[in-house]
Amino acid sequence: VLVERGQREVELRVSTLPVGFGEKLVEGQSRGAITARAVSIMHDIDREIARRTEGQASLDDVMRGIESERSTITPDVFIRTVNEATGLDLESYIRERMR
Repeated sequence: VLVERGQREVELRVSTLPVGFGEKLVEGQSRGAITARAVSIMHDIDREIARRTEGQASLDDVMRGIESERSTITPDVFIRTVNEATGLDLESYIRERMR
């Protein structure tokens, strides 16, 4: 899945998207509407990270942390990784987007 970000495209591997947050986001395999919603949520999170860090951090930083995690990416692991990678506390922001 490619998401345009500024002057470049950022590849988001669907397997790393936090699509287990809400019971309605994923049931079995991810398909069209589910994947589209996950990408939209990730795009919102990326914009919020950039806004709050004045462009110093992005979803790219989070994805590098996710890749090094080497475990199942649960909502709590994802939120912890976002917070660690950005130095922010985005838990309530992320959980609100997942509703």
